[in-house]
Amino acid sequence: MNTLIGKHIKDNSRRKFTGGGPRPDRTEFKRTKGAERDAKWRALSPKEQLAELDKRLGVGVGAVKQRKRIAAKMNQPKAESRRVAA
Repeated sequence: MNTLIGKHIKDNSRRKFTGGGPRPDRTEFKRTKGAERDAKWRALSPKEQLAELDKRLGVGVGAVKQRKRIAAKMNQPKAESRRVAA
């Protein structure tokens, strides 16, 4: 039911979410979607991550720090596992 104050002014005091900040029903949704995106990104190899950045932003454009981190991963020699046999 719309409550009218004066001639044509709608009373918005009956809103469902009156507090500040994000809507409570969207918080969990955004958290799960973010976790899914993060898992997909981590599953990619460094070369695939660079290719994905190039596809999104253009070749060598933007995400300078991210590209630097990925390049460091690619140049780093693979560490062998050092387990001591008991």
